[in-house]
Amino acid sequence: MEKKKGFTMIELLAVVVILGIIGTIGVVGVTKIIKSSHERHNLAQAKLFVSGAQMYFTDNKSKLPTKTFTSKEVSLRELQDKNYIEKIVDYKKDEYNAEKSYAYVTKMGTGRYAYDGELLTQDGERTKYKPQQNDNGTVIFYIGNQNFTNRTAYTNAKKEKEVSIKIKDPDTIAGYIITLYKGGKELRELEYKEVGNETQVETKIKISPKEYPDGQYKIQAKVIDIYNNQKTAKSGTLVVDTIAPLCETKVKGTSGKNDWYISDIETKAECKDMDEKGNEKNASGCVKTVYLTTTGATENVENKEVESWTVKKDGVSKLTYKVSDQAGNETVCETTEVKKDTEKPTCTSSATGPDASDLNGYTEWTNHNRDITGFCTDHISGCVVENVKKTISDSTEKTSPGKVTDQAGNETDCSDINVYVDKGNPVWKKDCANNPNCNGNGITSIHNGKWFNKRHYEASGNKGYRMGQYYDPSISGIKEIKRYRLNAEGNWEYKDSAVYPGPGVNTTFTNNYRQTNYYYEDQNNNIGYQIVNRANSTSEISSVSVMIDKVAPTLYGFYIGDNGSHGIWCNDSLSGVTRLVKYSLTPGWVTGIEIDDGTGEMVNHMEERWAATGVKNPIFACKDAAGNSSTASYPAKCTSCSDGSGKDPNWKNCHKHELGINCSSGH
Repeated sequence: MEKKKGFTMIELLAVVVILGIIGTIGVVGVTKIIKSSHERHNLAQAKLFVSGAQMYFTDNKSKLPTKTFTSKEVSLRELQDKNYIEKIVDYKKDEYNAEKSYAYVTKMGTGRYAYDGELLTQDGERTKYKPQQNDNGTVIFYIGNQNFTNRTAYTNAKKEKEVSIKIKDPDTIAGYIITLYKGGKELRELEYKEVGNETQVETKIKISPKEYPDGQYKIQAKVIDIYNNQKTAKSGTLVVDTIAPLCETKVKGTSGKNDWYISDIETKAECKDMDEKGNEKNASGCVKTVYLTTTGATENVENKEVESWTVKKDGVSKLTYKVSDQAGNETVCETTEVKKDTEKPTCTSSATGPDASDLNGYTEWTNHNRDITGFCTDHISGCVVENVKKTISDSTEKTSPGKVTDQAGNETDCSDINVYVDKGNPVWKKDCANNPNCNGNGITSIHNGKWFNKRHYEASGNKGYRMGQYYDPSISGIKEIKRYRLNAEGNWEYKDSAVYPGPGVNTTFTNNYRQTNYYYEDQNNNIGYQIVNRANSTSEISSVSVMIDKVAPTLYGFYIGDNGSHGIWCNDSLSGVTRLVKYSLTPGWVTGIEIDDGTGEMVNHMEERWAATGVKNPIFACKDAAGNSSTASYPAKCTSCSDGSGKDPNWKNCHKHELGINCSSGH
């Protein structure tokens, strides 16, 4: 016997799921059928209700509306009371709410009426019925050839806007109502018209700012077909704006002083559009396009479309912006003047006062206060002051008069200028740098207080007497050494000077000393020296004794006196005679006498008798204080006797006669 197989668990589950789906579909389908049946029942009752109302108004024409597109109503209770309809019930078999169920009649034109109604159950369910419910009408608004249905248009005081309204409805247009709204509220009815049997109509509405004040307007068109189906549409927003916008010019840059800018200047016009109450949202609003006209330092433009403008040129610029709103109102902004100066002023410096410069073109020293001035130049904003001054009382360096400033606040350091002020006096170095020949007053010379003779003169190259001076140049340096001579009245007389060219302060002095030489002819006097520094300050006069005698003394007046004495006159008018000597080559003897330091006077010297035997041609020598000397030979014969008795070639005869004989040297 064959064994039979049973269902698996999976197969059983699949069967259960399928049965569930079939059951659900069945329940949903049944529910829809039931609901549809209820709706059909209610709609049939509503048609019956509207039919009863139509008979009621046909019998009671006085109750019909007299104005087109207006309605009258009648309740279910009144229709039942007047036996125009029997009791009607909903799908639950409950009576409708007779007091709150109404039927309506609307006048659609002359002799034309439309009916509809609404039943209300006790549970609040509503069932509406209208014989024709096709709402397929269209309304389009135009301004010009632009669709104005969903757009915003603007107008100002100089213009008016004409709105064209095109209406279509295939169910035949009974009429339309054009209403104007402002700010969302109904303002007025512009047009009311019964059309008749047309399916397409067009009307025009003009909005004039003279008639309608500023604000936001919309046009509503309510279209009614012959079945009392209504189509309501609103146009876009029409903004009436007769008030020009406000304009403010914004300026941005680095501010200097006195309303000047010291950087590039960014400018921009800001526009605000307000209504008469200062409310920005009800105005048309500013457009982005801004126009600019400029004059002055900046690039000149006229009515140029810009977003912003940057002033890059220095000087005074005038900018005039023009803004406008959406309605076409324009405002010319107040002209804005901007002043720009990014250049620093220039400053040249000069020094005034005594000894501002020397003949060699070097900046000179002064022993006075020195005024230096900086002269300001600025061709844009102008200098705050024309010049700045500074008084220098002590300086050995370059210095500046200070800063100059222009009206915009730009500053410039004036150029440095050499200003040397030395209020001190040069000082003699009393120790002469430890020179042993120093006279103790700042001057040194190997000949100080000593006579300088011909031999010394020739050894100096025939330049005379050499003298050295030592001085302290203080801080400014030496410009010249002045030489003076002490006159008979005891006053110093200016003779000459030695000038040292050069910048003075830049000269390097070893140990603050400098030496110079002077050369003189014969003299015996005090010579004074004075230092003059580059600031023209002087030292005291320091002197040295200058004694120069390069001329030998004079010998004359040779004579033989009584008892064989011999004599000669020796004279030196400058340094004076210091020694007189008599000698002979044979037999070789010498006699002489030292005279005290020369007086410059004549010397008449006689000494012992001279044994003439064997003595020929005696020689005389005379020396002055400077060391100059002269010699002369004693003559062998005399040309004449002192008494004038005649000539005797033998001087001995003159001696015998004891006559004074005058013989000049060399005879």
